[in-house]
Amino acid sequence: VGNTESSDGDVSANNGGKDMWVVKLDGSGGMEWESSVGGTMDDFGIDAVELAGGGYVIVGSTDSNDGDIGPGHHGMRDVWVVELSSSGSVMSSVPLGGSDNEYASSVIADGNGFFVTAHSSSMDGNVTGNEGASDVWLLRLNDQYTIDWEVSYGGSDDDYSSDAAHVQGGGFIILGSTHSSDGDLSGNNGSRDLWVLRVDNAGALIWQMNYGGSGFDIGSSIEQTDDLGFFILGSSNSSDGDVEGNNGGNDYWVIKLSSTSGIGEEEMREVAILPNPSEGMVSVLNPLSEERAELFVYDQAGRSVHQQLINGPRANVDLRHLAGGTYQLLIRSGRSLASGSVLIR
Repeated sequence: VGNTESSDGDVSANNGGKDMWVVKLDGSGGMEWESSVGGTMDDFGIDAVELAGGGYVIVGSTDSNDGDIGPGHHGMRDVWVVELSSSGSVMSSVPLGGSDNEYASSVIADGNGFFVTAHSSSMDGNVTGNEGASDVWLLRLNDQYTIDWEVSYGGSDDDYSSDAAHVQGGGFIILGSTHSSDGDLSGNNGSRDLWVLRVDNAGALIWQMNYGGSGFDIGSSIEQTDDLGFFILGSSNSSDGDVEGNNGGNDYWVIKLSSTSGIGEEEMREVAILPNPSEGMVSVLNPLSEERAELFVYDQAGRSVHQQLINGPRANVDLRHLAGGTYQLLIRSGRSLASGSVLIR
C-alpha cells in the first residue's frame, strides 16, 4: 500500500494528483494485480489489514471529494477508509474527519470492527475534542465503517500518531511523537519527543510516557514482545536525555520498554495494601512520594479494571465493583513505580 502519480509502467491508471496505490504480489514477488484508488486531488494509502472472508481494509488520507471517495469529504484532508475486494475492486469508501487536517497512521482488525489511529487538527465533524493544535486521534469503527466512538489525546502543541498494536490482555499501545508538555503529557525533554500511550478497549488512557532528548525524537513502529514489553523503532538527532549518543544527523533509535513502559526506570517498590484479603475497600500506602500519582488495577488477564489519581502517602481505593480474585496494583509517579497485589473475596 502506498501512493503514485504515475499512469504507465506497472501503474494502469491515475485518477488525478496522487492516488492510493495497492499492489498484490505472489510468493515470488510477481504482481498479481494492482489498483489505483482516489479522486482528482491527492490521496494516500498508509496501512492495511486482510479480512477473514477475503478482501482488505486500507486506511490513508484524502484531499478529494470525487472519484472513488464520493461525497462526504469534511474539510482540508480526511482520514480515508477503503474496503477492497480480493481482486482490488472498491467495495466501500468512507472519509472521516473535520474541517481541518486528519492523517491516518494504522488500522487494526478487532472482532466485528476496526481500530484506526490518526492525528487530527479539527474539533468538529467526526472529531468531538481537541487539546490544541494536532492531537492523536483513535477511532473505533464497526463493520459498516461508521464510528462507534472516537477520542483525542494530546496537549496544547502538536501531537502525532505513527503506529499501534494490540496488547495481550486487551487494549492497545499507540506510538507517536509530541511537542507538548501539558494536557495528557507529563513533560517534554526538548523539541519533539517520542510518545507512547497505553489505552484500554474503550479508549481510556491507562498510562503515557514520552522519551527523548533536547532534539527531535520520533517513533515509527511498535510491537509487543514475548515478555509483554514493547519494541520500538524510531529516529533521533539527540545525544542527551534518554538517548545515549549520536552518530551524526538523524540516527535509527531502537528502544525496548518493560511491560509498564520504562527505560531507565527506578527499581520497582512494594505497595502496602490494607486489609489484604479484603471485601473490596482497601487503603493503599504510596511509597513513591506525597505528590500526585496514578494508580492502576489489573486483573489476572492483564486487563485494566480500575484507575484513579491519588494524592499523598495514603489513599482509599474502592474495588467493591470487582469480582472475587487476585488483582495487581501499579502506582506510577513520573518514572517511579510501585506494585502490589490484593485478594478480593
